Amino acid sequence: MAPTLPVAIKAQIERSIQSLYCNLTPSELRILAANYKTSYETIRSTQLRLQRVDNTERRRGRRRIATPDVNVVVRYALEQAPYLYQDEISDLLETVFGITLSQSSISRLLKRLKITKKRLRIEAT
Repeated sequence: MAPTLPVAIKAQIERSIQSLYCNLTPSELRILAANYKTSYETIRSTQLRLQRVDNTERRRGRRRIATPDVNVVVRYALEQAPYLYQDEISDLLETVFGITLSQSSISRLLKRLKITKKRLRIEAT
């Protein structure tokens, strides 16, 4: 929204869009823009934002193949065997989930999990 729009007007615009279930045609958006003396783009961006919130859409772009379940399996596997290489992690995921991840995808996954170095445990015998 325009930064100069008062908070009360922003709230009224949001209520108007929500009362119409966010399904407005471009001509209806133009009428709303004229009523509130703001631009069509402002009304349209508000409508899109409200639709994203309603659909719990978090991010744009391609959906990640590495789901939260994959994250749990990788973290558990590295707790049990901290010496695993990235290609071995990829083989494990292919066996368990049937998905193929490249070495760079495994690297990004480990970075997201904040696992940046191998953790080698030395046990006295």
